[in-house]
Amino acid sequence: MNIYEITFQRENGTTGTDRFTATTEAQARRDFKEVYRHGIGTITNVELVAEDAPATKEQERKALEQIKKIVDCLGKDSYIATAFEGCFEIAEENIENDFACSMRQRYERASKEAASFETQASKYKKQVEQLEAQLEREQEWKPYEDNENVAQEDYEHLVKQRDTRYLTDEEAKDLLYDWYGFAKEKVVIYHSIPRFEVSRHRSLRRVGEIDRRPAYNATDWNYIRFDCGAMTYELHNDNLRFFVH
Repeated sequence: MNIYEITFQRENGTTGTDRFTATTEAQARRDFKEVYRHGIGTITNVELVAEDAPATKEQERKALEQIKKIVDCLGKDSYIATAFEGCFEIAEENIENDFACSMRQRYERASKEAASFETQASKYKKQVEQLEAQLEREQEWKPYEDNENVAQEDYEHLVKQRDTRYLTDEEAKDLLYDWYGFAKEKVVIYHSIPRFEVSRHRSLRRVGEIDRRPAYNATDWNYIRFDCGAMTYELHNDNLRFFVH
C-alpha cells in the first residue's frame, strides 16, 4: 500500500491536507471523495509520501470480505475453500487484536508441542515400565492352581497317552447324558480354563488360558470341563466334581 497526501481547497478559499492509504493514486482520490462527500473540496495536488505502508484495519476488513465472497462462489467443497479452512478466522483475529498469526505458525507451534508431549510421554512410559518391573519383582508372582480342581499335571498325563483322544462337544454331551442324565441342551462344554498366578501377598491375577479340551481314554480315565445351568463341573476319571473358579 502507498500513502498519498492530498491537498485540497475548500469553498471558502482555505486549503487543507489529508493523507490516504491506497494502492493507487486513483483509489486515494476516490477515498477522498468518499470521506468529504458532505462538503465541497477541490483537489489541487496529490503527492506520494510513502510506499509499502500497511493497510488500515478497515481496508483489511473490506479485502477480507471480498476474498470470502470469491471463495464462497467456488463452493464449500472446492479445493481453495478447503485450503482456506480456518484461515479467515485467524485473519479476523489478527485485524481485531493486532496479531500476526498464520495457519502455518499454528501448525508449526502445534507440531512442536506435539513433539514435546511425545517426548514427555515416552519418558513417562519408561518410568511406568520400570516401576511395573520393580513391582513385578517385589510381588514374586508364581503359577497358581486351586487344589479343589483337577491338576494340570493330571490332565496332561491323560492327553499324552497314545490311545487318548479328544472328544467333540457333541460326543462329550452324549457321554454326560448317557452316564449322568445331563440334558444336552443345557450343557456347555469348555475347551480351556483360566490360568492364574499368585503373589506373595496372596493376590491372584489371570494371565491366560490353559488347554482343557474334553479327552477320553477309558471309562475310568477321562476329563470334561462343563457347565449345566448355573452349576460348574469337572468330570475326571468317572468322578463328577464341582469346578471351583
